[in-house]
Amino acid sequence: MKELSDCRSSSTSGEKKRTGRKGASSTDRRSLSVLNARSLIDEIRPRKGCAKLFFRMERKTLAGHQPHGENVNRRVTASSRRVAKSSDALFIDVYDEPGHLIRRAQQIAVSMFHSTMRNGVTPIQYCVLRVLQDHPGIDQVTLAKLCALDTSTAADLAVRLDERGLLRRMMPMKSKRYRLLQLTPEGAALVKRLVPSAYVLSRRLLQALNKKEQGIFLRLLKKFVHLNNQESRAPLDRKFSRLRNKDSNFRSEHA
Repeated sequence: MKELSDCRSSSTSGEKKRTGRKGASSTDRRSLSVLNARSLIDEIRPRKGCAKLFFRMERKTLAGHQPHGENVNRRVTASSRRVAKSSDALFIDVYDEPGHLIRRAQQIAVSMFHSTMRNGVTPIQYCVLRVLQDHPGIDQVTLAKLCALDTSTAADLAVRLDERGLLRRMMPMKSKRYRLLQLTPEGAALVKRLVPSAYVLSRRLLQALNKKEQGIFLRLLKKFVHLNNQESRAPLDRKFSRLRNKDSNFRSEHA
């Protein structure tokens, strides 16, 4: 009993020694606990009743002790490796990004359009004239849907083409809320001159590809535009139709 009480008193004194450094870091306290365990075992080693118990304590303490700096370095290294792998997997050269390639294709197409058509007409204006050739007498909202334009842009284009004498804006007798559009003889003649040039432009745009590649390119381009149509600011709607152009009672704004 006396030996057991001595062991308890020794362990209590060891605890006091271990917790004596108030405010020390976790690494210092852990190192101090290891030293206290060793000194405590040296003191009670002659006492057989407590020697085995504290020997097991020493082994567990030493096995669980690792310097704090090494753990931090390992975590930082592993984290940096994960970040490097993820960044490598997500890296795409800017010149290989689809958005950049589509923007460059648009630049090339517009440049070749102006160098081929040469009639002072922009690609959007050409589209408007072609749509009015196929759908005479439609209103501005329908024109916007068929050309994939917002209504304000379509109205502005109609005003500009009207000022150039290429189309007429007509107001129905029953309603003054919209305008019906129709090509003038000058506008129709211009479209006839532009259609052959548009054929030449199409050949120029695709001449760098062979016939098989041209078919694949156009098929994939149509698929891309069709599947992403709703992502556009002004989606194309070729099925959109209104009965306003069936009203034959209208008058021209110039009348």
